[in-house]
Amino acid sequence: MDSLPQINIENTELNILPNFGHQKQQINLTECESWSDISQDDRNEDDFLFASLYEDDKISIKLFLEMLDKAGLRTSDPRLSGLMSRLNILKPQKYPYIKSLKLDTNTFKHMVSESGVLFNKVFQNKLIISDFESFKEKIVKIYQECLMNTTGQVIDQKGPNKCKWSVSICTVDGQRLSLGCATDPFTMKDLCKPILYAICMENLGEQVVHKYQGREPSGHSSKEIVLDCNNKPYNPLVESGGIMSSSLILQKVKPELTVLSEKYEYVQQCFDRMAGGEYIGFNNVDYLAQRIGMDQQKAVAYFMRENKCFPEDNVNIDKTLDFNAQIQALEVNSESNAVIAATLANGGICPIKSEKILEQTTVNCVLSLMYTCGLHLSAGEFAFNIGLPAISSGHGALTVVIPNVMGISLWSPMLDSLDNSIRGMEFCKKLIDIFSFHRFDCFEQMKQSRLQKIDPTLSHKPINQFYRTIGMIQAAAKGDLDNLKLAYLQNSNINNADGDDRTALHLACAEGHTNCIQFLLYQCAANPFLADRWGVTAATEAQKSKKEEVQQIMKDYLLNHSKEHLDDDRERELLSKPQNGNDLRLTLHLHRKETDCFAQRVVFEGPSRSIRGRGLERIRLLEGILKINLRFNKNDNLIDFDVLDEFFEIAREESNVDEILSDDKDDSESGVQHSRHDDKKSL
Repeated sequence: MDSLPQINIENTELNILPNFGHQKQQINLTECESWSDISQDDRNEDDFLFASLYEDDKISIKLFLEMLDKAGLRTSDPRLSGLMSRLNILKPQKYPYIKSLKLDTNTFKHMVSESGVLFNKVFQNKLIISDFESFKEKIVKIYQECLMNTTGQVIDQKGPNKCKWSVSICTVDGQRLSLGCATDPFTMKDLCKPILYAICMENLGEQVVHKYQGREPSGHSSKEIVLDCNNKPYNPLVESGGIMSSSLILQKVKPELTVLSEKYEYVQQCFDRMAGGEYIGFNNVDYLAQRIGMDQQKAVAYFMRENKCFPEDNVNIDKTLDFNAQIQALEVNSESNAVIAATLANGGICPIKSEKILEQTTVNCVLSLMYTCGLHLSAGEFAFNIGLPAISSGHGALTVVIPNVMGISLWSPMLDSLDNSIRGMEFCKKLIDIFSFHRFDCFEQMKQSRLQKIDPTLSHKPINQFYRTIGMIQAAAKGDLDNLKLAYLQNSNINNADGDDRTALHLACAEGHTNCIQFLLYQCAANPFLADRWGVTAATEAQKSKKEEVQQIMKDYLLNHSKEHLDDDRERELLSKPQNGNDLRLTLHLHRKETDCFAQRVVFEGPSRSIRGRGLERIRLLEGILKINLRFNKNDNLIDFDVLDEFFEIAREESNVDEILSDDKDDSESGVQHSRHDDKKSL
């Protein structure tokens, strides 16, 4: 098998991502293209963002795409189109998939620079639904439970199969989830009414629009011929309100567009922009059927004209109703409808295009009406039980908006007695039972109750450092590398410990999670010498492990990286006593326990002088070298005295006693005194 391609870009400075991190440090990657080549001091925040993607010292595109998938982002996302095109250009022809690529750091940063804000959220796990995998599992379970509900009736027997059932979700960050027949098209019907109202608001303003439209729930069926006390439609979401919105668009919005087809094209483009370019079609069969059976709409329109509701007395009823029928015949599918809902949830900004479509004031008005009037005769019940803005098409489609979180599109042709989707309503009820999405699930007493709901956006609220540490340690114990990486990227101190002074590395070694051990040691530089309340270090846990791979990982690391932990604060016992002039001697003490017969500390003996400065660092380094040889001796209870003698020789060669030992007036300061002979005997 051919080796995987590794792409390099020469002579480029790393300063191209202003959205990543806050440090503007420049690193020339011509000489240090891989993660291991960049020293700990030179790594800036950008490098740590990519730490989880390294494989063989290169950034793996396979791991990168897997990260996007776990986060709920699709490679078909318009925001990623430039990246995917560049990756396909880099891909050699003999490799059929871009997953085969492995890039150096510099090249990868060129790739993602176009979508810096998005990837900053992805790498730091700051998307609105941080644990999208867990969220997805719960949504799938709800979907399957609702699938078992086969009650209800279908209005149009010639329409779609009554067994069809789809759920599609789009968050304000563009995270996507679709289940069932989410790509099957259906006509918008009443779903178009909030958007028609929004178009009027954007172009005419609230004062003009509500001169002709009311804002109250009607308490009547959507199609009932009735007006409010001011002779206006009760709200823009009933039949009379939809006709009024169509009339306002024809008569007052974009007056330079005089032809009906031009008005239709303008409105269709508005829908297309809100859907982020996803499917918007037209059902000609449905349009023709509406034109044939338009008696009820005509009755409503003539009643409105009789009561002088329209902006102009000479309004063309047929033209207005024809335009209204064309808009209601627009087709969407669950996926495109979810993006429209997410645009409303995101304050008028399309989440997958990052394009501003509507003003926030317009969105506020639209969602307020959807909350109070969107389900017509079921509006009060829905607001009470579900507590979210929604709109029902009357033909099986249901759009739900969770402000600042997501938009949801539900579709099933089976309806209840009030023309709402049975499965859609059941889905909403189960969703609210599990997640704290209800408008009033915000009180602290409710959060602390035994019936506490899940808040999937919780990670974006301030988290106590204690809980972050516990989460990090639990992730290491479970072998959950993703959450361990998250804790690291959130600037958690990787050496923080629990109540027993056990760190994440302790737990990873004890449970034998090799992937977590390697990540903690090589990418986080976790300290293996920190002791817990029983005096056991992570290095000791690794040596006791039944997995030889765990032992080998720790041994290899300690043999090459002891010096990195010289300056860590840990308890040491430095003893001194006058013995043989300036001859530096060391005494080894064993901390004996039933399961731990390894060296826990090294005691230095020498003249009655204090050890300071550079000499202390050297002694700590020598201490680490000695511990490595002791802990990984095959005979647990024995010391290799050849190794010990070699250690003494190193100490004599490396330590200049005149430099590292300074005069101390108080020669009486000394610790426990042991002779090397007595220690050998005790060992």
